[in-house]
Amino acid sequence: MVKYTHIFLVLVTLFYSSAILAKGRFFSIDVTAKEDGYLNDILQDSTQIPKRFLKMPGFLNMVKRYNPSLRKKSRVKKGEKIYIELPYKTALKIARMEKDIKDNKDFVEQQEFGYSLSYSLSKKTITDSSTLTTVDSNQNSPYTIGVSVNKRINEEYSYFGTAFISKMNNSFAPNNKPVAVPLEMAFKNYIQKRFENHSYLVYGGLDIERFSTFKSTSFTEVARLQHSFAFLTVGIAKPFSLFNRGMLFKLSFAQSIWNKLDLQSTSNVTFETFSGNKIASLFIVSVTKRLGIHFFYDKHMLEAESKLDINRLGSGIHFRF
Repeated sequence: MVKYTHIFLVLVTLFYSSAILAKGRFFSIDVTAKEDGYLNDILQDSTQIPKRFLKMPGFLNMVKRYNPSLRKKSRVKKGEKIYIELPYKTALKIARMEKDIKDNKDFVEQQEFGYSLSYSLSKKTITDSSTLTTVDSNQNSPYTIGVSVNKRINEEYSYFGTAFISKMNNSFAPNNKPVAVPLEMAFKNYIQKRFENHSYLVYGGLDIERFSTFKSTSFTEVARLQHSFAFLTVGIAKPFSLFNRGMLFKLSFAQSIWNKLDLQSTSNVTFETFSGNKIASLFIVSVTKRLGIHFFYDKHMLEAESKLDINRLGSGIHFRF
């Protein structure tokens, strides 16, 4: 009911101020901050403009142009006055943006504090190639459980963190014998920057991963190599709408900056630690406001005394709280 009341007030304001503008006058107000806070939060409380409008790319930049004291800051102090014109130069501009609300829905929501849980299953193929041999193997995961957190830092920047743990089915090692695969783990920590004039964001941060591969040390024994990596990651995210569904596509590139190799073998063998890069892509489709499905593809390209190519394809569901 409150939501529709806000929309009704805005429509009344638009109608009334349009009549005034037809006579050559502007409808303008001064908003006084009742307490310290973010600019968009203060405007929401004081003007009753729906929150989704205030968060549209470019809106706050217009307000800041009327208020030079606000141009270089995102927080407003108690008692500070904010000049705003309604509907023109603000509400009229919002109307032009309104058709992009669906495209920006997922993008805007990432700026709020919240968390989500996810479940995924995946298939992994591993190719270990050297000048003499090439060995292919598979590792499939019946479930990966993930927890993600979003936290807005200010109007432009936000934090995104996620942790995953994957159960791996037994794998067939290079000697065609089944071997147990330990749990895999991954942690991601990113700082995201939102561009108000464009419906996308860029992000960067640190990925930490642990996973296992296998190598034959003899005709009868297989050594397990547990890889631990830290990757420096940069990426871009683009929301859009298709068939009345909000969607989001993310693509990132990462370079290893630290690695560690733990070897489990009864043979007296040694292997070099791997290094390299990876590419990760994620495609999200919103089913409801809180429920969504996702598809992902990751590729690791690592090198040591041999080349290690790892491809992982998966899908799953997630729920946002």
